[in-house]
Amino acid sequence: MKSKIISTRMEPQDSKILDELAKLEGVERAVLMRHMLHLGLGTYRQNAAVQAYALGKMSLGRAAELAGLTQWEMLGALEAHHTDLNYDAAELEKDLRTIADL
Repeated sequence: MKSKIISTRMEPQDSKILDELAKLEGVERAVLMRHMLHLGLGTYRQNAAVQAYALGKMSLGRAAELAGLTQWEMLGALEAHHTDLNYDAAELEKDLRTIADL
């Protein structure tokens, strides 16, 4: 896939820190920025998915998809964020009927 160029403005102190980190890592500034953006997007995606699930805006499956996780991993993320499952008695009864039909 071809990379897309995106520019951004930074505070001078942040730019200085970025340059220092790039030098420390022995990589170009652009490489470090891509790596940092990738890490930040992963964290942001997971936090957004947990928040949307907690507010009932999406299902567990959709939240896992948004976070880039399996449903099992998403359950772990919800636990790490101290987020309750959106699972009520009606859903339990439906699941028990499904199991009984197997």
